[in-house]
Order: sequence, then C-alpha cells, then structure tokens
Amino acid sequence: MKIDLEDALSNNKYILDEEILPEFDNMEVRGINKPVYEASPVKLHLEHRGKRSVYITADASICILDKCDRCLKDVYIPLEIQTEHLYKEEEAQDPDNTAFIENNILDVDDLIKGEILTEYPVKVLCKEDCKGICPFCGKDLNPGDCGCKDQDKNLRMASLIDSYLKNKEV
Repeated sequence: MKIDLEDALSNNKYILDEEILPEFDNMEVRGINKPVYEASPVKLHLEHRGKRSVYITADASICILDKCDRCLKDVYIPLEIQTEHLYKEEEAQDPDNTAFIENNILDVDDLIKGEILTEYPVKVLCKEDCKGICPFCGKDLNPGDCGCKDQDKNLRMASLIDSYLKNKEV
C-alpha cells in the first residue's frame, strides 16, 4: 500500500495510526522467491515532526516458508518486524534514507520487505543439530544413518586422501 505523506509533512498536528495488511504474498531473499505463509496487519504510525519531517514507525509479524539449508525440509521463519524512521523531505535525495519513499509517497510493502531482509537468518536450519542429507545416496540423516558404507561415502575423496597420506610429513 502506498501513502501520500504530503499532509503529514505540512500539517503540524498530523498523526495517523492505521493497520494495513501487506499486499505481497512472496518475498525475494538472496534471489529466490519465498512464500509468505502468514502475515499480521502492519501497525503503522505517522507523526509530523516539524520542518517538513515525518516520524514513521511500523510493527508486523511475518512468517515465511523456506527450506532447511542442510536437509531441505520445510521451515517456517517467524519474524517480528519493528522499525522507526525520521523522514525529512530535505534529505529525500539520499537513497539510504528513502528506499521506501519516492516523491513523498511511502510504500509500506517496501518498508516491510526491507526490514525482513535485515532480520532474515543467514542460515536456515530445521533444527540446530540438523545432520543434513547423505552426499552419496541423498537420504535424510536426521532419523538415523543411511546405511552407506564409510568407504562408499569417501570414494570421491579417495585420491585426495591417498595423496595426503603419501606426502604427509611427520
């Protein structure tokens, strides 16, 4: 949703408290679209702060569906978004301050998406001690061992291991 900030910039008694449902159903993270599983309305607060400036706060809860980086199981990533910004029209040319505001129009979805990217985990795991999948047969190792023999698992590395053992200095 887009909100014109002109009234907030010019009216010294302007205050807006509104709940806005996000209008996006997926989120691009590191170049891959992730579905938004659940989203609460964004609690948006706008307040005039003198000399063509607006104080902006937004709170929301978003849950994104992703895959575990080790075993590829579905993982729900709950995120609590809380952000605040002071927008000054005179600083509108600075792209760091206005990534979600263009021509005094606030894009609430862009504001929330930017915050999601800063809160998103670097590594997504179904559990901290996820064992991943067997590189040889592809079986999920979390329920237990896959049954592949250790020597079968290491065939790809056999020549490197032999070379290391032959050239190892004691």
